[in-house]
Amino acid sequence: MSSDSWQIAGMADRGILPSVLGDRSRYDTPTYGILLSAGGVLCLGWLTFGDVVAMLNLLYCYGQLIEFAAFLYLRISRPDIPRPYRIPISTSGMAVFLLGPSIFIFIVIYFSSRTAFVLSCILWLLGGLLYKLLDVAKQHNWCHFQERFSRSNSCSVLLTPS
Repeated sequence: MSSDSWQIAGMADRGILPSVLGDRSRYDTPTYGILLSAGGVLCLGWLTFGDVVAMLNLLYCYGQLIEFAAFLYLRISRPDIPRPYRIPISTSGMAVFLLGPSIFIFIVIYFSSRTAFVLSCILWLLGGLLYKLLDVAKQHNWCHFQERFSRSNSCSVLLTPS
């Protein structure tokens, strides 16, 4: 719960979530992040430990598939953008290279329990809907989004090879 609450506060600090979710207590703990994380844990209370672990593994698998697809998509659609590190394999070679892990991920998905599969699919879809809702909220100014830290300063320093 602690790492989840700090991730929520960090996303609010970056302007991804409404800025109220980044509010801290007098002890500098992310109050709303802790409440949201605790609420999520309470919602999973009816599941067995095995189902919770399986569902989290499936959500991680979905995330990996999205990362693989984004990696290949950016290599094809934006081959000339500056990158701090390059993999010296062609795009088709990388597609073949990522085929093995992708097959393994689909095997994990196939052998998961029905409960874990259904819940992870529901949570995955809810995440997509929440993303769209936050995008609409930003466009219509339904809530306040504020970026407290400059992306150019933090990311460029960390990603620049020495």
